[in-house]
Amino acid sequence: MNNVVLIGRLARDPELRFIPSTGMAVAKFNLAVDREMSKDKKQEAQSQGKQTADFIGVTVFGKSAENAANFLKKRQSMRNTWPYKHWKLYNTDRRKEIYN
Repeated sequence: MNNVVLIGRLARDPELRFIPSTGMAVAKFNLAVDREMSKDKKQEAQSQGKQTADFIGVTVFGKSAENAANFLKKRQSMRNTWPYKHWKLYNTDRRKEIYN
């Protein structure tokens, strides 16, 4: 399994659910990670309506999920290390989802 370190902001509040069969907590949220680019290029991209951040889906389980739901809020900055896996969508795009 690979590990990734992400530094970004929460794009939305964590969504907490529980698995009915086990009662395990599951929280999902998106992390907005800014792309590295010069100030001029970033301003140009923003003026053209282009994204200047990548949005990474994060899923955490158990006590980590409960902590995420209780303590993390939208626009809050965070840095963490997670194991991750990726999958392909429509055989062309590569998407990443983080599991902890």
